Amino acid sequence: MNASQTPLIDEENPLYCPNFPAAAYLANLRQSLKSNAFLFQDLSLRSFFWKLGLCSAKEDQDFTSHAVGHDTLDASLWPSSPDTESPIIPARKQVSDDLPDVPVLRCGLAGLAWRRSSLCIRKRFRDSSGSEDHDFFGGPPKRGRSSQSVHTSPVHINGIEPLSYTLRSPDETPYQSVPNSLEAWAYESDTGEETPLDLALLIDRLEKVMPGTGIYRMFLGDPLAVLHLTHQKIANALADRGLLTEIVLTLLRSGNIDRLELGPTMCEEDGLNLPPSNLLQVFSRPDHYVMLKELVLNGAHLDRDFDLVHIQRLPNLEKLHLEATDIGNEAVFLLVNLKEKLYSLDLAHNPKINDDAIPAILLLANLTYLSIQATGIDMPGLRRLATVACTEERAIDIEIPSTDLHKQYLVNPAAPLITDPSACSLLSNASLIRNLDAHAAVNPSIVPTGTRLEMIERLTKLLERRQMDLTAHWQELYFNCIRIKPDYPVIITSPLFLHNYQLVGIMKSSQRDSIITSKRAARDKALALAGSYIVNEYEAYSTATASEIVQMITKGEWTASQVLEGYIARAAIAQAETNFLFEDARKQAKELDTEFASTQQLRGPMHGVPVSFKDQYEVEGYDATVGFTAWADKPAKKDAFLVAQFKAAGAIVIVKTNVPQTMLAFECSNPLWGRTTNPWNDQFTCGGSSGGEAALLAMDGSALGVGSDIGGSLRIPASYCGIYSLKPSADRISGLGCNAGFEAVRVAYGPMGRSVQDCELFCKTIFGEQDPTHQNVPLPYRPVELPSKLRFGYYLSDGMVETSPACQRAVLETVSALEKQGHECIEFKPHLSIAAMEAFVGLITADGYKKTLSHLDSDPQASRNCGHYHPSYVTCVFSLARVKSVFEFTTFADKRNQVATAWYAEIWDKYGFDGIIAPVQSLPALPHGGCAYLSAIAVATIVYNIVDSPVGTIPVTRVNVDTDQLPADFKPGRSGGSKLFEERMYTGKNPVYDPKGMHGMPIGVQVVGKKWEDEKVLAMMHVVDKALGPRGFGPGSWKSKQTK
Repeated sequence: MNASQTPLIDEENPLYCPNFPAAAYLANLRQSLKSNAFLFQDLSLRSFFWKLGLCSAKEDQDFTSHAVGHDTLDASLWPSSPDTESPIIPARKQVSDDLPDVPVLRCGLAGLAWRRSSLCIRKRFRDSSGSEDHDFFGGPPKRGRSSQSVHTSPVHINGIEPLSYTLRSPDETPYQSVPNSLEAWAYESDTGEETPLDLALLIDRLEKVMPGTGIYRMFLGDPLAVLHLTHQKIANALADRGLLTEIVLTLLRSGNIDRLELGPTMCEEDGLNLPPSNLLQVFSRPDHYVMLKELVLNGAHLDRDFDLVHIQRLPNLEKLHLEATDIGNEAVFLLVNLKEKLYSLDLAHNPKINDDAIPAILLLANLTYLSIQATGIDMPGLRRLATVACTEERAIDIEIPSTDLHKQYLVNPAAPLITDPSACSLLSNASLIRNLDAHAAVNPSIVPTGTRLEMIERLTKLLERRQMDLTAHWQELYFNCIRIKPDYPVIITSPLFLHNYQLVGIMKSSQRDSIITSKRAARDKALALAGSYIVNEYEAYSTATASEIVQMITKGEWTASQVLEGYIARAAIAQAETNFLFEDARKQAKELDTEFASTQQLRGPMHGVPVSFKDQYEVEGYDATVGFTAWADKPAKKDAFLVAQFKAAGAIVIVKTNVPQTMLAFECSNPLWGRTTNPWNDQFTCGGSSGGEAALLAMDGSALGVGSDIGGSLRIPASYCGIYSLKPSADRISGLGCNAGFEAVRVAYGPMGRSVQDCELFCKTIFGEQDPTHQNVPLPYRPVELPSKLRFGYYLSDGMVETSPACQRAVLETVSALEKQGHECIEFKPHLSIAAMEAFVGLITADGYKKTLSHLDSDPQASRNCGHYHPSYVTCVFSLARVKSVFEFTTFADKRNQVATAWYAEIWDKYGFDGIIAPVQSLPALPHGGCAYLSAIAVATIVYNIVDSPVGTIPVTRVNVDTDQLPADFKPGRSGGSKLFEERMYTGKNPVYDPKGMHGMPIGVQVVGKKWEDEKVLAMMHVVDKALGPRGFGPGSWKSKQTK
């Protein structure tokens, strides 16, 4: 070694040896020990190196057998220290007298100090008397020793130059040839246990990637420090110093690390920091940090919510700290994939997180601790959280911002002030002012004056809020389901004790269960009257269309009673119903048969056709519960207008079918009647909200069905189940006698059938019939003659999310079939879908669902059954699902009109289309519960409710595992849609789209027309159906349900 070369030892600080890798040092030391047997009994050096993993048991025996032990040592054998006459190593320690020059090890692994003819490890300890520190195994400490006394000449250790020693990585790549490779090193032994040699390799590598940071000094300052080091301790030390960069995290990818704190790394301005998104990408790499249980990001500013997508791959993460990270709702939704293990979540001091994050929090089913202090989550969101948590009897410690009620209103008003909100209208003007003045004294924002109506409304709302807040006194009713820990001791507005109906609901839970048991027992009793389905006797009836049934009865070949029995037996198989009307149906069928036998005249165009109605329609003598137990045992006093029209036309109502709770989801489940599954595969939903109708019709349990549509409730279940439907223009058919919808987005009532002819029969019978309240337009059915060549527009994706290959194929096969018939098909890209979604969400949430949810009573609310609980991941829609002021409501109404106007101008008028062919949804069907996190894919159907177009649904094809796989080059977000949605649907953990699991499930398309051109849409449906040809849909196509 030349004098110009950098010495191995820093003369000023022998504890710091940047040019001597710790791993190489250990290897050289091991070789030296094997060649020069000796033993230090006091230090048990052989045991020390055995623990280091540097010698085997046999080698240990070799060391012992070659050691020379003497009680005394001739001091003349040892050279004196340059600055003292006393020997460096005291007498009583003996090594063989023929040892060659070997290096003296000073301060363990931290550095090398070179001394002639001796090898020792520096260690300080007290002697037996405990009175004095000793150095070098018992000798008195040398005070004030100059660093110049350390000889720094390089030496060979048994012929091995220290820096020429070559370590090899697991792939046999020489150590010195791969200084920049992050993947060449494995820091764990074959057994999965940490060894000091592994850690030495890691420390060397850290020194190389962070020169000048004192890595050796940090971890090897103690002679025996390596014995106590672990990957976790190294990670903790680096985190404390803000040194956890992306490259360091990659080096520390060991499975032995269960906690990381990255906040300081991302926050320090002068630290070795990289952008947070790059830093977090380490966690998305395969096999990185698989055992990590706790991740602390407190104070780390995340540029984008999407950065948190990288931690979705941490399978064992249990605790996540995100305090003051500047994240919003989108980030919270990204945490849903961690729901299996995550039990502690800190979201404090993130004001962008608001009530719209509650759905994602609810999906974290194992959560036992939640901090939401200083977030935008307000009382409505907390109440929703508490509703589900209490109902599901989940125990959660929630840290919430406290609210001082004494600053909101007068908490304990004394007489003559009132506390009952219902009494406000009985007060005189003077009393109203007196009450408002009292509350304004503690809250100056309360206005105590105004018109009488204004004062009544203001005081009523104030007292209602007070009443809800003070229900916290009824904590014992909740059996401590949730424990609230406020951040400071004041009176709080508790999210636990929500509405008065909730308190009543808790006390009525046993009554609710009794109602459910009673109603299901009644259904089972009616089901027992159905009789068995006899194929040879009934198959002809159940495989006939509604029009064919009327024709056969007209010819006298069938009777209404015969047909009815076939459908009753078939309906009993489907079990998608809430009420069986078999007894009344049989009476009506006999009446029809008697009437026809005597007059030879049909009662109407639906004579003898067994029909079913969605549960929202009132049928005299039967409940219309919509899944609410509160509406059970309250039979309707008369038929809905549409039901009456059907009966007048000779149709026989045999069943009412199931709906989702609140009818605001495209699934089909409620606490009262349970879940209805897809008739083709019970692992998937049948759709909603007309899901029971679609399932029943697909299984030939009814000849014709009636549903409704506010955002796709006719079309989505029709496509999921492989049947036909028509969403007419709003107000074309009366909804009198149905559960009321939303005025701002009008409900369309329409047919569901097993053929286009059945939907057409419905329209010919019902169009033009005006109800007594004149709600609908009295526009009679108008036959349409289409030109021989039609001009269709089509698109494959709606702009929010890329459509699955199976659903794209359904559109393309339809287009191909039409082109073969000589029709023109032009592809275009819709660009108003997001705007339509915004208008829809803004309008249907205008009252915060107060009216709809008020019917829950004691029912548990399924998180998937309210659209506003699960808004789109798209940021622009997040803030829309909330209570609106009158001004905001009219703004969204204007936006709805603007979208409709633009749609006609930019699509219908621009291209001159006769109709549009579009996907019904981006997926063939959703698994049960899928609506909770993918509800916004309903934008594909919602857009036509906003523009009020009539839309038909036609089944086209079925999922094929061989042809409907994702392209090999598919990347989420490539088409401009939501990357988050597409990852969840196609490429994430347990993707929803699964051609193998969905194989054989039906897929439909939408056939869209202009407003009021309902008859033209029916005619175009005939054209499309004929062009596609026979393809295994219609009456008799269902055989048996597939199961997983």
